[in-house]
Amino acid sequence: MIKLQENKNKPPSVCVVIPTYLREETLLNTVACLLKQDRPADEILVIDQTPEYSENVEKQLQEWHQNRVIRRIKQNVPSVTQARNRGAFESHCDILIFIDDDVLLNPSFINKHIVPFSDMKLAGICGQVYELPIGMYSSEILYARLQDYETDEFRVFRFENGAEVPTWRGCNCSVRREVFISVGGSDEAFIGPSWGEEDDVAFRIRSSGGKIKFYSDVSLIHLKAPIGGCRLRKKSNFQEWKITTSSLIMLFRHKTLGAQQDNLPNPNFVAQFFKILRQGPLRRQNIVNPFRMPYALFCFLIAICYSLFSLVRGPYTKLKWK
Repeated sequence: MIKLQENKNKPPSVCVVIPTYLREETLLNTVACLLKQDRPADEILVIDQTPEYSENVEKQLQEWHQNRVIRRIKQNVPSVTQARNRGAFESHCDILIFIDDDVLLNPSFINKHIVPFSDMKLAGICGQVYELPIGMYSSEILYARLQDYETDEFRVFRFENGAEVPTWRGCNCSVRREVFISVGGSDEAFIGPSWGEEDDVAFRIRSSGGKIKFYSDVSLIHLKAPIGGCRLRKKSNFQEWKITTSSLIMLFRHKTLGAQQDNLPNPNFVAQFFKILRQGPLRRQNIVNPFRMPYALFCFLIAICYSLFSLVRGPYTKLKWK
């Protein structure tokens, strides 16, 4: 059971954690939004997993880091779960706000994340997400007129404002650092596309007695950049066995594939298992090339064994929490 330590004499400190991978201008735009906040973050941690940037992007990141505007922490092996854990590990703040490296924020974003934490029974916040393809509009136009795109057409969540919710989106959520650590942080067993990793954390927080609430005004625009993050052009960029591993962990641990694939828990285990098969060995790439099928099925068996081992072991991280 989660037990929170109350400190009425001190407002909570806030750290914004940005895992980034293969993003350039979108990352700079995201950081620029953070630097225009009405209530500045106490820390901005950029967990940098990009091997190399263009010259102008590298120069700007170095300048921000040297001027202590951000802390740029290099991580050689790309992993969104490791990056989230590294951010929580390195932070000294009370509240962790996790955002993606391709989002645009209103100036009141951080302050609206902080206000609900006056409720000491609250463990985390799920914010509203409006999703747009990055090629749809230029980021300059979007930032000038964010409110024009905060409409039902682009809205992700349909929860009632202030309602307790089962999960969140990793591109716009916040959590008490002590809660995140107490449940074991992000499970680094989630690999490859890492589908469901943020749902897994949210489900574990709730099963430990923590409350997560949705606030519609804690909003951002997610550009969904086609390259970088967990999204690569082709699933084949991941090793075959890693394509279905995260979905299998979610299914075995929580009996659901998570909010991004199911929206609601699905009691039909067989139907969900078949959906994973279609993500992996039975996807079109393998069906049209029968010579791949034996290898794909063998990799799927490896993924099942790995997922069952992860279920027995529980949430895993290489870090030793402070």
